[in-house]
Amino acid sequence: RPRSLTTRRSGSPCWTASAFHHAGLAREHRELVEDAFRERAIKVVAATPTLAAGVNTPSRRVVVRDWQRYDGTAGGMQPLSVLEVHQMFGRAGRPGRDPYGEAVLLANSHDELEELFDRYIYAEPEPVRSKLAAEPALRTHVLAAVATGFTTTEDALHEFLGETLYATQTDDPGRLKRVTRDVLEYLDRNGFVEREDGTLRATSTGHLVSQLYVDPMSAATLVDGLRAAERGGTASGGRQRASGDPEDAGFQTAGEMRGDDAAEPADSDSGESASPTPFGLFHLVSRTPDMYELYLRSGDREQYTELAYEREAELLGSAPREEEADFEDWLSALKTAKLLEDWASELDEDRIAERYGVGPGDIRGKVETAEWLLHAAERLAGDLDDVECAAAVREARKRVEYGVREELLDLAGVRDVGRKRARRLYNAGIESRADLRNAEKSLVLGAVRGREKTAERILENVGHPDPEMDAVSADADAVAAAEEADRSGQANLGDFS
Repeated sequence: RPRSLTTRRSGSPCWTASAFHHAGLAREHRELVEDAFRERAIKVVAATPTLAAGVNTPSRRVVVRDWQRYDGTAGGMQPLSVLEVHQMFGRAGRPGRDPYGEAVLLANSHDELEELFDRYIYAEPEPVRSKLAAEPALRTHVLAAVATGFTTTEDALHEFLGETLYATQTDDPGRLKRVTRDVLEYLDRNGFVEREDGTLRATSTGHLVSQLYVDPMSAATLVDGLRAAERGGTASGGRQRASGDPEDAGFQTAGEMRGDDAAEPADSDSGESASPTPFGLFHLVSRTPDMYELYLRSGDREQYTELAYEREAELLGSAPREEEADFEDWLSALKTAKLLEDWASELDEDRIAERYGVGPGDIRGKVETAEWLLHAAERLAGDLDDVECAAAVREARKRVEYGVREELLDLAGVRDVGRKRARRLYNAGIESRADLRNAEKSLVLGAVRGREKTAERILENVGHPDPEMDAVSADADAVAAAEEADRSGQANLGDFS
């Protein structure tokens, strides 16, 4: 059973007949709770809306304690939507087991009771709203429509979008055309589409961005940063945003978002491009709209401002000035990058969770998003014909994927090895796949702490000529090296053996 700081603090939910469930838990922990609840080993689950979002975990009774949640964009507590509360109610009643289900919505007073009846019991769910109202979705789908050849002219694109749900829901008939025009201008300015006499054609980079399915603004940020690495570290900002409504300010290149001062490239002593560092790349992907950055807590601003000065040479692009509005977001990206660096430096999961105030599931979410964005950056670097930069991005991606330092990349890629066992094997003197393929079996057995089946699987996967462990004794020095690796406190999110 998975063991981590979470399980050590809460104990087994099967023993207490109650458990908690939220998105910050590791996937293994969430599945453990869900399976135990379905098997009725757990009677009560205290959960965030994660269990109401379509997971097949019906219950005889559902209690909705809170009908408001904090909304940072609104600056305070906001009521849950009718649709969300009804979705929670829908978990009540187990098919084939219960003749009925019970849904309870708690009120703190008679006045609140009446409000809840009016707001949720008698009310109809809100109408479905088009996702195209969000700029990232519109950017993505406009590029996809052009890249696939579905629309080849601006008139055809406007006609197509005019038939969407978004077009029927907007109160301003001209807004869709204005926003679409600005999206096309943004895609053109960043080299994703070409426009000529009303015709539209995706560039090779535009085709690639559409295939990667990243927000074009994320792709523009990545391309801007990769080009900055070629120049020696400063992002470009020479392309100017066309004038328009204030709401159009989101359609900017990544360099433009950092201000006019970013337009001048930094001087390079050597005149040659240096490979970007993993930390610089982690910060680059953390600045994209596709990465949910960590929040800055009290005291974080000073800490990460100091870190920014210490690691300034590694960062791709110019930083905003401290008095600028986007400086907080830039520091949040820096904090996220530091979490990724800690993970890729083999820091223990529990220590990362405590240091950044996140759960195992949050760590895994950041890691998986970083893998995806670094893969996109690697492909984009190839499109820019920057072989050296592509290799640096590939290494950073592998380090995030395996959660290891550079010297363990070869070992960690062997199936059934992973982060923790790779360090044990390395400490035992087995430093590469070739070493592992020809290693003494006693060393491997000692490195995996005497687990014969595990040692056999690893040796089979690496192509060892004789992986059988019959009559093999664990090497004492390898056991000691494995214990030393364990004392260093590293742990893989999916490796709990």
